[in-house]
Amino acid sequence: MLAILLPVGSAHGTAINSAQTGNWTDSSTWSGSVVPKITDDATILNGHTVTITDVSTHDVKSLTIQTNAVLTHGTNDKLKMDIGGDLTVDGVIDANGKSTLTTGRGSGNDGSSHGGQGGIRDGTYGITYGSLTAPTDLGSKGGGFNGGGAVILNVTGTTTVDGAIQANGDAGDYYLGSGGSVYITTASLAGSGIIAANGGNASGDSTGGGGRIAVILTNDTSFANVAITAYPGEGGRPGAAGTIYLKSSAATNGTLKIDNNDISGLTTTLVTNDTFRFDSIIITNYGGFEIGVAAVLDITNIPSICCEDINSRIIFSDGQILFPETYTLTNATFSQKGNRSRGSKSEIA
Repeated sequence: MLAILLPVGSAHGTAINSAQTGNWTDSSTWSGSVVPKITDDATILNGHTVTITDVSTHDVKSLTIQTNAVLTHGTNDKLKMDIGGDLTVDGVIDANGKSTLTTGRGSGNDGSSHGGQGGIRDGTYGITYGSLTAPTDLGSKGGGFNGGGAVILNVTGTTTVDGAIQANGDAGDYYLGSGGSVYITTASLAGSGIIAANGGNASGDSTGGGGRIAVILTNDTSFANVAITAYPGEGGRPGAAGTIYLKSSAATNGTLKIDNNDISGLTTTLVTNDTFRFDSIIITNYGGFEIGVAAVLDITNIPSICCEDINSRIIFSDGQILFPETYTLTNATFSQKGNRSRGSKSEIA
């Protein structure tokens, strides 16, 4: 019988561990001076920080980030990875404070916006921007404090988060930066860690608006016990929550969640001329969802509408809401902002 000797690790890929803190593309960062590639199982070991300093997509077979290990990206870069197997995050994927862009910057001393508006001090907050269902934009800098970065992960296997994946705005004194983006497509999600794109906390005034998160499951229906947040920053004159979009393999349109973390602040405004449909909408903890600037929210397939608590609300100003013929409104009321009527009676009855 002919014996065939396979190289160690070939069933899953070649194991490559970090050798020290350094850049992802620097061979000296890795054991054997080999940068991980699509056929390799990469592990960032305890105590090491590996930084991606570009906006290219990096491919590996699997990726493990051990406890007290960090994967991050450089200022105004993005952390983009295609993972052919599993992703295990016991440490941190850290994109906190990685943006100096000013896309959602308000005027004067107002906090910056992204998924949600930044806190208002002088009366003019920045625009909200970016995709609700496929977010890839960096957050926005507010004053001297950076916005969150961007984490885009495409995982063929299971993503286990017992540590944290985060793209928060930096905390500081006044007019803080907004949360960034976390966009994960994965077969399934496991763990009890954190995914966050929160606005920057202010010790003084004008917090940052929340960022945007989307988690798409291609082969599962459970989001495990992972805490997923896009809160506005805490502090004086708070802003608005960002957007969280969750879509399981069984869902048609997914779920939109607006959670203001019990902070009585601004509303999260949908500003786009697209039409949006969801299987469910969760508005909670002083959350406010405003349909503005030609946006259309089609909720004709959602028989029970609105909020998890009486402090949350849906507002329509320059956009439209298309209602089903009959529906149940719970815990809150719809309100119209401004003097213009919206739609026909059949749309609002």
